[in-house]
Amino acid sequence: MNKVSLYLHIPFCESKCYYCDFASYPKKNAFYQDYVDALCLEIEQVGESLQQCIIDTIFIGGGTPSILSVNQLDTIQSWLKKSFSIAKDAEITMEANPGTLDQDKIDVIGNGIINRISMGLQSTENDLLKKIGRIHTFEEFKQNYESLRKVGIKNINIDMMFGLPDQTTKGYINGLSQIAHMKPEHISSYGLIIEEGTPFYGLYHNNQLHLPDEQSERDMYDSCLQMLKDYDYEHYEISNFSKPGYACRHNLVYWDLKPYVGLGLASHSYYKGQRYEHTKDLEVYIQKAKQGQFHKENIFTLTTKEMMEEFMFLGLRKMDGIAIADFEKRFGILIDQVYGKQIDDLLKEGLIQEVKNSLLLTRRGMDLANRVFSKFLIDE
Repeated sequence: MNKVSLYLHIPFCESKCYYCDFASYPKKNAFYQDYVDALCLEIEQVGESLQQCIIDTIFIGGGTPSILSVNQLDTIQSWLKKSFSIAKDAEITMEANPGTLDQDKIDVIGNGIINRISMGLQSTENDLLKKIGRIHTFEEFKQNYESLRKVGIKNINIDMMFGLPDQTTKGYINGLSQIAHMKPEHISSYGLIIEEGTPFYGLYHNNQLHLPDEQSERDMYDSCLQMLKDYDYEHYEISNFSKPGYACRHNLVYWDLKPYVGLGLASHSYYKGQRYEHTKDLEVYIQKAKQGQFHKENIFTLTTKEMMEEFMFLGLRKMDGIAIADFEKRFGILIDQVYGKQIDDLLKEGLIQEVKNSLLLTRRGMDLANRVFSKFLIDE
Protein backbone atom coordinates (compact mmCIF):
# COMPACT_ATOMS: atom_id res chain seq x y z
CA MET A 1 0.00 0.00 0.00
CA ASN A 2 1.21 3.50 -0.85
CA LYS A 3 2.21 5.84 1.97
CA VAL A 4 0.56 9.26 2.14
CA SER A 5 0.80 12.07 4.68
CA LEU A 6 -2.00 14.33 5.91
CA TYR A 7 -1.99 17.98 6.89
CA LEU A 8 -5.00 19.40 8.81
CA HIS A 9 -5.38 23.15 9.15
CA ILE A 10 -7.00 24.77 12.19
CA PRO A 11 -7.36 28.45 11.22
CA PHE A 12 -8.03 29.97 14.65
CA CYS A 13 -5.90 31.80 17.18
CA GLU A 14 -6.37 33.93 20.25
CA SER A 15 -4.60 36.87 18.63
CA LYS A 16 -2.48 37.31 15.52
CA CYS A 17 1.27 37.47 16.07
CA TYR A 18 2.80 40.57 14.53
CA TYR A 19 4.98 38.59 12.10
CA CYS A 20 2.38 35.98 11.02
CA ASP A 21 1.01 35.78 7.47
CA PHE A 22 -0.58 32.32 7.80
CA ALA A 23 -4.30 31.78 7.17
CA SER A 24 -5.46 32.26 10.75
CA TYR A 25 -8.26 34.25 12.30
CA PRO A 26 -8.44 35.61 15.86
CA LYS A 27 -11.63 35.97 17.89
CA LYS A 28 -13.71 33.62 15.73
CA ASN A 29 -14.96 31.46 18.60
CA ALA A 30 -18.48 31.30 17.16
CA PHE A 31 -17.14 29.34 14.18
CA TYR A 32 -15.13 26.70 16.06
CA GLN A 33 -17.77 23.99 16.22
CA ASP A 34 -19.07 24.53 12.70
CA TYR A 35 -15.52 24.37 11.41
CA VAL A 36 -14.72 21.17 13.29
CA ASP A 37 -17.94 19.61 11.95
CA ALA A 38 -16.94 20.61 8.41
CA LEU A 39 -13.40 19.34 8.85
CA CYS A 40 -14.65 15.98 10.11
CA LEU A 41 -16.91 15.67 7.06
CA GLU A 42 -13.85 16.22 4.90
CA ILE A 43 -11.83 13.72 6.93
CA GLU A 44 -14.55 11.12 6.29
CA GLN A 45 -14.76 11.92 2.57
CA VAL A 46 -10.98 11.92 1.99
CA GLY A 47 -10.67 8.75 4.08
CA GLU A 48 -12.94 6.97 1.61
CA SER A 49 -10.77 8.10 -1.31
CA LEU A 50 -7.54 6.96 0.40
CA GLN A 51 -8.70 3.52 1.51
CA GLN A 52 -5.82 1.88 -0.35
CA CYS A 53 -3.22 4.08 1.32
CA ILE A 54 -1.35 3.94 4.61
CA ILE A 55 -1.11 7.24 6.48
CA ASP A 56 2.49 7.56 7.60
CA THR A 57 2.48 11.06 9.11
CA ILE A 58 -0.20 13.54 10.18
CA PHE A 59 0.39 17.18 11.05
CA ILE A 60 -2.34 19.28 12.68
CA GLY A 61 -1.25 22.89 12.23
CA GLY A 62 -2.61 26.39 12.23
CA GLY A 63 -3.35 28.87 13.52
CA THR A 64 -3.44 27.36 16.94
CA PRO A 65 -4.97 23.87 17.06
CA SER A 66 -4.71 23.81 20.85
CA ILE A 67 -7.22 26.66 21.04
CA LEU A 68 -10.03 24.16 20.35
CA SER A 69 -12.04 22.63 23.18
CA VAL A 70 -11.41 19.24 24.74
CA ASN A 71 -14.40 17.74 22.91
CA GLN A 72 -13.37 19.25 19.58
CA LEU A 73 -9.82 17.91 19.85
CA ASP A 74 -11.15 14.51 20.84
CA THR A 75 -13.62 14.49 17.93
CA ILE A 76 -10.94 15.26 15.35
CA GLN A 77 -8.71 12.49 16.66
CA SER A 78 -11.60 10.01 16.67
CA TRP A 79 -12.55 10.79 13.06
CA LEU A 80 -8.95 10.45 11.92
CA LYS A 81 -8.65 7.09 13.62
CA LYS A 82 -11.80 5.62 12.10
CA SER A 83 -11.44 7.18 8.63
CA PHE A 84 -7.85 6.24 7.75
CA SER A 85 -5.48 3.29 7.86
CA ILE A 86 -2.85 4.86 10.09
CA ALA A 87 0.52 3.13 10.35
CA LYS A 88 1.30 1.72 13.78
CA ASP A 89 4.47 3.81 13.96
CA ALA A 90 2.91 6.91 12.37
CA GLU A 91 4.21 10.30 13.48
CA ILE A 92 1.17 12.37 14.49
CA THR A 93 1.98 15.97 15.35
CA MET A 94 -0.16 18.78 16.72
CA GLU A 95 0.96 22.37 17.10
CA ALA A 96 0.24 23.70 20.57
CA ASN A 97 0.87 27.20 21.82
CA PRO A 98 1.50 27.95 25.49
CA GLY A 99 -1.36 29.96 26.89
CA THR A 100 -3.98 27.81 25.15
CA LEU A 101 -3.29 24.51 26.91
CA ASP A 102 -4.85 23.38 30.18
CA GLN A 103 -4.70 20.04 31.96
CA ASP A 104 -7.92 18.72 30.40
CA LYS A 105 -6.60 19.35 26.89
CA ILE A 106 -3.26 17.84 27.77
CA ASP A 107 -5.04 14.73 29.08
CA VAL A 108 -6.98 14.41 25.79
CA ILE A 109 -3.71 14.63 23.89
CA GLY A 110 -2.08 12.04 26.12
CA ASN A 111 -4.99 9.62 25.71
CA GLY A 112 -5.43 10.10 21.95
CA ILE A 113 -3.51 9.30 18.79
CA ILE A 114 -1.27 12.40 18.88
CA ASN A 115 2.28 11.38 19.75
CA ARG A 116 4.27 14.50 18.86
CA ILE A 117 3.74 18.09 19.98
CA SER A 118 5.23 21.17 18.33
CA MET A 119 5.28 24.08 20.75
CA GLY A 120 5.51 27.66 19.49
CA LEU A 121 7.67 29.26 22.17
CA GLN A 122 9.76 31.62 19.94
CA SER A 123 11.64 33.25 22.85
CA THR A 124 12.34 32.74 26.56
CA GLU A 125 12.28 36.53 27.17
CA ASN A 126 8.84 37.68 28.30
CA ASP A 127 9.30 41.28 27.18
CA LEU A 128 10.30 40.06 23.73
CA LEU A 129 7.27 37.75 23.57
CA LYS A 130 5.03 40.80 24.10
CA LYS A 131 6.83 42.74 21.37
CA ILE A 132 6.09 40.05 18.79
CA GLY A 133 2.45 39.56 19.85
CA ARG A 134 2.67 36.27 21.72
CA ILE A 135 0.04 35.65 24.41
CA HIS A 136 2.11 33.51 26.78
CA THR A 137 5.04 33.72 29.14
CA PHE A 138 8.09 31.50 29.39
CA GLU A 139 6.80 30.25 32.74
CA GLU A 140 3.52 29.10 31.15
CA PHE A 141 5.50 27.28 28.48
CA LYS A 142 7.54 25.39 31.07
CA GLN A 143 4.39 24.32 32.93
CA ASN A 144 2.81 23.05 29.71
CA TYR A 145 6.00 21.25 28.70
CA GLU A 146 6.24 19.39 32.00
CA SER A 147 2.54 18.49 31.91
CA LEU A 148 2.91 17.04 28.41
CA ARG A 149 5.82 14.91 29.60
CA LYS A 150 3.75 13.62 32.50
CA VAL A 151 0.98 12.34 30.19
CA GLY A 152 3.52 10.44 28.12
CA ILE A 153 4.39 12.70 25.17
CA LYS A 154 7.90 11.56 24.30
CA ASN A 155 8.45 13.62 21.16
CA ILE A 156 8.33 17.40 21.53
CA ASN A 157 9.53 20.12 19.18
CA ILE A 158 10.13 23.67 20.35
CA ASP A 159 10.09 26.57 17.90
CA MET A 160 12.53 29.41 18.51
CA MET A 161 13.14 32.58 16.50
CA PHE A 162 16.12 34.86 16.00
CA GLY A 163 16.51 38.27 14.39
CA LEU A 164 13.55 39.62 16.40
CA PRO A 165 13.09 43.33 17.19
CA ASP A 166 15.50 44.49 19.93
CA GLN A 167 16.81 40.93 20.35
CA THR A 168 20.47 40.57 21.32
CA THR A 169 22.77 37.71 20.45
CA LYS A 170 23.39 37.11 24.14
CA GLY A 171 19.66 37.00 24.91
CA TYR A 172 18.96 34.58 22.07
CA ILE A 173 21.80 32.23 23.01
CA ASN A 174 20.89 32.28 26.70
CA GLY A 175 17.33 31.35 25.79
CA LEU A 176 18.41 28.61 23.41
CA SER A 177 20.67 27.20 26.10
CA GLN A 178 17.74 27.00 28.52
CA ILE A 179 15.68 25.12 25.92
CA ALA A 180 18.46 22.72 24.97
CA HIS A 181 18.98 21.98 28.68
CA MET A 182 15.34 20.80 28.84
CA LYS A 183 16.23 18.12 26.25
CA PRO A 184 13.31 18.31 23.82
CA GLU A 185 13.65 15.80 20.99
CA HIS A 186 13.54 18.53 18.36
CA ILE A 187 14.30 22.25 18.08
CA SER A 188 13.41 24.51 15.15
CA SER A 189 15.21 27.84 15.00
CA TYR A 190 13.92 30.26 12.38
CA GLY A 191 15.09 33.71 11.37
CA LEU A 192 12.39 36.40 11.30
CA ILE A 193 11.06 37.14 7.81
CA ILE A 194 9.11 40.37 7.31
CA GLU A 195 6.01 39.31 5.37
CA GLU A 196 3.76 41.68 3.47
CA GLY A 197 0.39 42.26 5.13
CA THR A 198 1.66 41.77 8.67
CA PRO A 199 1.92 44.52 11.35
CA PHE A 200 5.71 44.17 11.24
CA TYR A 201 5.71 44.92 7.52
CA GLY A 202 4.29 48.39 8.02
CA LEU A 203 6.57 49.12 10.96
CA TYR A 204 9.61 47.93 9.03
CA HIS A 205 8.91 50.14 6.03
CA ASN A 206 8.33 53.12 8.33
CA ASN A 207 11.69 52.51 10.03
CA GLN A 208 9.94 51.75 13.32
CA LEU A 209 11.17 48.19 13.72
CA HIS A 210 14.55 47.91 15.42
CA LEU A 211 15.98 44.69 14.02
CA PRO A 212 19.42 43.22 14.67
CA ASP A 213 21.89 43.91 11.88
CA GLU A 214 22.95 41.24 9.39
CA GLN A 215 26.13 40.35 11.27
CA SER A 216 24.24 39.92 14.55
CA GLU A 217 21.77 37.59 12.85
CA ARG A 218 24.65 35.57 11.42
CA ASP A 219 26.25 35.41 14.87
CA MET A 220 22.97 34.13 16.33
CA TYR A 221 22.75 31.40 13.71
CA ASP A 222 26.42 30.40 14.04
CA SER A 223 26.10 30.22 17.81
CA CYS A 224 22.94 28.13 17.42
CA LEU A 225 24.77 25.62 15.20
CA GLN A 226 27.61 25.20 17.66
CA MET A 227 25.49 25.10 20.80
CA LEU A 228 23.02 22.51 19.56
CA LYS A 229 25.89 20.38 18.27
CA ASP A 230 27.36 20.50 21.78
CA TYR A 231 23.98 19.32 23.13
CA ASP A 232 24.04 16.36 20.71
CA TYR A 233 21.41 17.65 18.30
CA GLU A 234 21.79 16.71 14.64
CA HIS A 235 21.45 19.58 12.21
CA TYR A 236 19.41 17.94 9.45
CA GLU A 237 17.78 20.92 7.69
CA ILE A 238 18.65 24.61 7.49
CA SER A 239 16.44 25.53 10.46
CA ASN A 240 15.86 22.17 12.14
CA PHE A 241 17.74 20.13 14.73
CA SER A 242 16.89 16.82 16.35
CA LYS A 243 18.12 14.18 18.71
CA PRO A 244 19.14 11.03 16.76
CA GLY A 245 16.06 9.36 15.30
CA TYR A 246 13.75 12.33 15.90
CA ALA A 247 13.95 14.30 12.65
CA CYS A 248 10.44 15.47 11.73
CA ARG A 249 9.19 12.82 9.33
CA HIS A 250 6.30 14.98 8.17
CA ASN A 251 8.52 17.87 7.09
CA LEU A 252 10.82 15.42 5.33
CA VAL A 253 7.82 14.44 3.20
CA TYR A 254 7.73 18.03 1.90
CA TRP A 255 11.49 18.27 1.35
CA ASP A 256 11.67 14.85 -0.35
CA LEU A 257 8.77 15.73 -2.67
CA LYS A 258 6.57 12.89 -1.43
CA PRO A 259 2.73 12.92 -1.53
CA TYR A 260 0.59 14.65 1.07
CA VAL A 261 -3.07 15.64 1.24
CA GLY A 262 -4.27 18.81 2.95
CA LEU A 263 -7.60 19.01 4.74
CA GLY A 264 -9.28 22.16 6.00
CA LEU A 265 -9.28 25.81 5.13
CA ALA A 266 -6.31 27.08 3.05
CA SER A 267 -4.61 23.67 3.14
CA HIS A 268 -2.30 22.63 0.31
CA SER A 269 -1.84 19.20 -1.27
CA TYR A 270 0.64 17.43 -3.49
CA TYR A 271 -0.87 14.18 -4.65
CA LYS A 272 -0.47 12.14 -7.84
CA GLY A 273 1.70 14.86 -9.35
CA GLN A 274 -0.88 17.60 -8.76
CA ARG A 275 -0.74 20.60 -6.49
CA TYR A 276 -3.96 22.19 -5.27
CA GLU A 277 -5.36 24.12 -2.33
CA HIS A 278 -8.59 24.86 -0.49
CA THR A 279 -10.40 28.18 -0.19
CA LYS A 280 -9.20 30.68 2.42
CA ASP A 281 -12.76 31.89 3.02
CA LEU A 282 -13.91 30.45 6.35
CA GLU A 283 -17.65 30.77 5.76
CA VAL A 284 -17.42 29.41 2.21
CA TYR A 285 -15.50 26.36 3.46
CA ILE A 286 -18.12 25.63 6.13
CA GLN A 287 -21.11 26.15 3.81
CA LYS A 288 -19.65 24.01 1.03
CA ALA A 289 -18.85 21.25 3.53
CA LYS A 290 -22.53 21.03 4.49
CA GLN A 291 -23.19 20.16 0.84
CA GLY A 292 -20.39 17.61 0.80
CA GLN A 293 -18.28 19.85 -1.41
CA PHE A 294 -14.61 20.50 -0.79
CA HIS A 295 -13.62 22.59 -3.77
CA LYS A 296 -10.03 22.37 -4.96
CA GLU A 297 -8.54 25.63 -6.18
CA ASN A 298 -5.48 26.44 -8.28
CA ILE A 299 -5.10 22.87 -9.48
CA PHE A 300 -2.07 22.23 -11.63
CA THR A 301 -0.03 19.22 -12.64
CA LEU A 302 3.68 19.65 -12.20
CA THR A 303 5.70 19.35 -15.37
CA THR A 304 8.94 17.39 -15.34
CA LYS A 305 10.77 20.72 -15.34
CA GLU A 306 8.88 21.90 -12.26
CA MET A 307 9.44 18.62 -10.45
CA MET A 308 13.17 18.87 -11.16
CA GLU A 309 13.24 22.41 -9.78
CA GLU A 310 11.41 21.45 -6.61
CA PHE A 311 13.50 18.32 -6.16
CA MET A 312 16.62 20.49 -6.19
CA PHE A 313 15.67 23.44 -4.02
CA LEU A 314 13.66 21.44 -1.50
CA GLY A 315 16.27 18.72 -1.28
CA LEU A 316 19.11 21.19 -0.78
CA ARG A 317 17.40 22.45 2.39
CA LYS A 318 18.50 19.19 4.01
CA MET A 319 22.00 18.98 5.40
CA ASP A 320 22.62 15.65 3.67
CA GLY A 321 21.53 17.32 0.44
CA ILE A 322 20.60 15.51 -2.75
CA ALA A 323 21.89 12.11 -3.76
CA ILE A 324 22.99 12.48 -7.37
CA ALA A 325 21.78 8.97 -8.17
CA ASP A 326 18.29 9.80 -6.87
CA PHE A 327 17.92 12.50 -9.52
CA GLU A 328 18.67 10.04 -12.31
CA LYS A 329 16.41 7.38 -10.78
CA ARG A 330 13.50 9.80 -10.50
CA PHE A 331 13.83 11.62 -13.81
CA GLY A 332 15.69 9.18 -16.06
CA ILE A 333 18.42 11.65 -16.96
CA LEU A 334 21.85 12.52 -15.55
CA ILE A 335 21.82 15.57 -13.29
CA ASP A 336 24.73 17.11 -15.21
CA GLN A 337 22.69 17.06 -18.43
CA VAL A 338 20.16 19.38 -16.79
CA TYR A 339 22.14 21.33 -14.20
CA GLY A 340 25.79 20.85 -15.13
CA LYS A 341 26.63 24.55 -15.51
CA GLN A 342 24.69 25.62 -12.42
CA ILE A 343 26.40 22.98 -10.30
CA ASP A 344 29.87 23.92 -11.61
CA ASP A 345 29.24 27.62 -10.93
CA LEU A 346 27.98 26.99 -7.39
CA LEU A 347 30.91 24.65 -6.63
CA LYS A 348 33.37 27.34 -7.78
CA GLU A 349 31.61 29.95 -5.65
CA GLY A 350 31.84 27.69 -2.62
CA LEU A 351 28.07 27.66 -2.09
CA ILE A 352 27.60 23.91 -2.54
CA GLN A 353 29.89 20.93 -2.20
CA GLU A 354 29.91 17.34 -3.40
CA VAL A 355 30.29 14.77 -0.63
CA LYS A 356 29.91 11.02 -1.16
CA ASN A 357 28.03 11.47 -4.45
CA SER A 358 25.62 13.99 -2.92
CA LEU A 359 25.28 17.73 -3.40
CA LEU A 360 24.83 19.83 -0.29
CA LEU A 361 25.07 23.41 0.88
CA THR A 362 28.28 24.74 2.38
CA ARG A 363 28.12 26.92 5.49
CA ARG A 364 28.30 29.99 3.24
CA GLY A 365 25.63 28.44 1.04
CA MET A 366 23.26 28.31 4.03
CA ASP A 367 23.54 32.08 4.41
CA LEU A 368 22.83 32.53 0.69
CA ALA A 369 20.38 29.65 0.35
CA ASN A 370 17.77 31.56 -1.66
CA ARG A 371 20.43 32.58 -4.17
CA VAL A 372 21.47 28.92 -4.49
CA PHE A 373 17.88 27.72 -4.92
CA SER A 374 17.16 30.30 -7.62
CA LYS A 375 19.97 28.85 -9.74
CA PHE A 376 17.92 25.69 -10.26
CA LEU A 377 14.95 27.42 -11.88
CA ILE A 378 15.07 26.29 -15.50
CA ASP A 379 14.60 28.93 -18.18
CA GLU A 380 11.98 28.04 -20.77
